Amino acid sequence: EDADSSIYVYYKSIRFIPLQYDRNGYVVFYQAHITLDFMFKKDKVKEHRKIVGRFEFPIRPSAIISNDLRLKAIEQGSLKALDEFITYLSVRGLLVDGK
Repeated sequence: EDADSSIYVYYKSIRFIPLQYDRNGYVVFYQAHITLDFMFKKDKVKEHRKIVGRFEFPIRPSAIISNDLRLKAIEQGSLKALDEFITYLSVRGLLVDGK
């Protein structure tokens, strides 16, 4: 409530893409694509940006992606997207006091 700026984050989509297969055709490496919609508000300034965070992870052949792996991939991909958005705001000079 007392903050002079806010960042709103919305999940738009989450996809798991096979990157590598073993010789038997089983997926052994995935990449998670986490698409987030960011909205930054500070005074009358609004910045909107859609960013895809990516996270690669191995999986045992013939194994199903467990919920733990999915959650970790979503968390790590989301953190990468957030880092990218904060960097974007910094480059634009929107995180400096008085702007």
